[in-house]
Amino acid sequence: MRIEYSKTGSAIRPFTLTPELHADMGRLVRACAEIEDIIGLHLCRLAHIGEAESVILLGRLGAAAKLKMATTIAHAVGGEIKAIHDRCFDDEGFRSVVRVRNTVAHGFMLGLNDDGALSFVTMDPAGADEAALNMTVISLELGQFKQSAELAENSIPELERLLKLEAWRKERRARALLPHRKSQGKGKQGAKQKRPPQSSEG
Repeated sequence: MRIEYSKTGSAIRPFTLTPELHADMGRLVRACAEIEDIIGLHLCRLAHIGEAESVILLGRLGAAAKLKMATTIAHAVGGEIKAIHDRCFDDEGFRSVVRVRNTVAHGFMLGLNDDGALSFVTMDPAGADEAALNMTVISLELGQFKQSAELAENSIPELERLLKLEAWRKERRARALLPHRKSQGKGKQGAKQKRPPQSSEG
């Protein structure tokens, strides 16, 4: 995705997403969720920790922060590990997919600009003056959503293969679901035992 900074303003025309665009955006978000899972497992392998340890140590840490940690470790180790890591993540295609996904998932959709691109307000300030705070608007051609979705989906098996995560991910999908602890009911866990009735004298 090539970044260009607009030299002029633009009018905005209202636009309703088509079912096809909705589907493309959903595919993109879903594929990126799979990639985020791969990043988490990749970090576990690099740090030599299991999933349980990573949940305890990292909690709800976002994918970008996990990727930064993984990059630090991979570059410290060097050699083939660094080369494979960079091949997977130090890539303009990967950055483009993430940029489009973040725009779709977090941006406020405005409508079509003068060039027919779909514009989203992001949370990135573009500057401020005495009158207003200016926010960054990202405009994407309508075909970009399908292209990004396909690129993200096609990258998943390649990332699994290069990072040697195929067996790990397959094993996780095969696990059976256990009943949730909260479903057991208060009467079955930790319930106080009833005292036997006492007999009275007389």
